[in-house]
Amino acid sequence: MCGGRTIVIAAEHEQIADLLAEFCGAAGHHAVRRRHDEPIEAVVRRTQPDLVMLDAAIARQLPADWVDCLRHRGAAILLFSESPDEHLSRELAARIGAPSFTLPIAWGAFQTILSASLAR
Repeated sequence: MCGGRTIVIAAEHEQIADLLAEFCGAAGHHAVRRRHDEPIEAVVRRTQPDLVMLDAAIARQLPADWVDCLRHRGAAILLFSESPDEHLSRELAARIGAPSFTLPIAWGAFQTILSASLAR
């Protein structure tokens, strides 16, 4: 993992967090799962990540200033959705200026969006 980046994964379902953590690890990065019910701000303070991979279902419940808080701490944001109806996720991503993807996702597509998100 030498040279890998730190990525916080905040997913509504533990199995999804596990899957994304495996993907991040396979891409050479260090994935940190958010502790059960841990506020996003707390995990960002605790880990100082390069990227927060955030379930759109969780993002929609966060306060209005959460994006500024994350970016102020130097973290890029990558939204994802488990829903086959990705319209709301794309709308949220466009509003906050973050890339997004919908599960399931192919390995090559995941690598591409992860690299682009870390380059922001």
